[in-house]
Amino acid sequence: MKLNEAVALLSIIKAAYPKAYRDMSEEDALSTAGLWAEMFKNETLEIVATAVKAHIATNKWEPSISEIKQRIQDMRTSETLTAQEAWSLVSKATHNSLYNAKAEFEKLPKIVQTAVGSPEQLKAWANMEAEVVESVVASNFQRSYLVRNEQEKETAMLPPSVKDVIRQLTDGMAIPGITDGDVV
Repeated sequence: MKLNEAVALLSIIKAAYPKAYRDMSEEDALSTAGLWAEMFKNETLEIVATAVKAHIATNKWEPSISEIKQRIQDMRTSETLTAQEAWSLVSKATHNSLYNAKAEFEKLPKIVQTAVGSPEQLKAWANMEAEVVESVVASNFQRSYLVRNEQEKETAMLPPSVKDVIRQLTDGMAIPGITDGDVV
């Protein structure tokens, strides 16, 4: 979104919430528009405007940037699996993971793979008693999946410049030979 588009969008918000920007100076308004443009610079006006209009239709208070980012994220992830649906996929994969763990792991959606960790984990679960897998492991997996899913949503809402800084900071923290899913 460009600055002039952010100005137009904030005009819509002001029309819907007249008290929101009533006493704002022109300098502050331009600064606010600049912030909105920066925070949504990789989004199209159409996407941000759709999220703003959805907010206007359902809220009596003006939106914050984070609320609009959350709406956009929700629009994009409406097909996100529930923890139970994700576990169902994992449970099914474990049934064929004694000899085909890698193939079964690769069939799983990326977010589910992240929560599982590795094909070796699927194989380990396949070697366990079914009752333990379907109770203890299922419960632990679902908690882990929910946390990972929330982290992914929050990360997706960050501006690219912030993601770049985080990536730079964490690149130096990687331990050679260990991937995200491996356990020490």
